[in-house]
Amino acid sequence: MWKRWYIKILSIPKNKSFSPGFNSRTAYRWNHRYYPNYSYNSDVPAFSSSASASGGSGSYTYTWQYSTTSSTPGVGVWNDIPASNQPTWDYGTLTQTTYFVRRAVDAVCGTVYSNVVTITVRTQLNGGTVGSNQTLCYNDDVAAFTSTAPASGGGSSFTYTWQYSTTSNTPGVGVWADIPASNQLIWDYGTLTQTTYFVRRAVDATCGTVYSNVITVTVHPQLNGGTVAANQTICY
Repeated sequence: MWKRWYIKILSIPKNKSFSPGFNSRTAYRWNHRYYPNYSYNSDVPAFSSSASASGGSGSYTYTWQYSTTSSTPGVGVWNDIPASNQPTWDYGTLTQTTYFVRRAVDAVCGTVYSNVVTITVRTQLNGGTVGSNQTLCYNDDVAAFTSTAPASGGGSSFTYTWQYSTTSNTPGVGVWADIPASNQLIWDYGTLTQTTYFVRRAVDATCGTVYSNVITVTVHPQLNGGTVAANQTICY
C-alpha cells in the first residue's frame, strides 16, 4: 500500500566537507525520498534520480550498493550491485528490509554518496493452522474447528473467512464457497451429509491473501438396512 511522498532538498556550502575523504569544489545537492513498506517478495519500483551527483570535476562513475545491516553509507557491510553504473536503478524483489545508496566516484575529488533509500519489507504471510481432520457418520454434527495458530506476517491486520468445498482440496483452486458471517479464528459448521473440505482464508489489508491448512471432514455413506424378500402367508 503506497504512502505519501515527501521531498526534502539538502545542500552543502562550497568547500565544506561532505563525506569522509571528500571536499567538494561546489555543493552537492539531492532529493530525499521516503519509500513505502512492501510485502514479502514483492517487486520494488525502480529508484528514480531526482538529482545527479554534482560538483568536483564533474566526471562520475556510479555504483549502486545495498546492505541489510547498515543504513550509513561507507560504514559496515555494503555490497556493490554489478553493472549498476547509472543514475537510476531497478533492483527487483526483496524478502527482507534492505538499504540502498548510490555511490558516485569523482575522478579527481573522491567519493560521495546519495541519501539512503530504506525499503522496509513486511514479514512473510502465514495462514496459521487449524485443526483437524474428522471422520463422521452421515448427517452427524461436525466438531468445532479449532485454531492452533492465527494468521501472521504482512501488516498483521486480517479479515478471516471460512470456506468450504465438496470438489477441491486446494485453497483458491476450483469451487470454494464462503461461509457467511465467519470472520473468526474458529468455526462450528453443523451437520454434513457428504465429504467436505474446509479452509480459513485470511486477507491482510496490506499484503494480500493467505490460507490455513485444509481440514478434510470425511462423511461415511448413509446407512441402509437393505431389503429382504418376501412377505408370505402360511397355515398355522
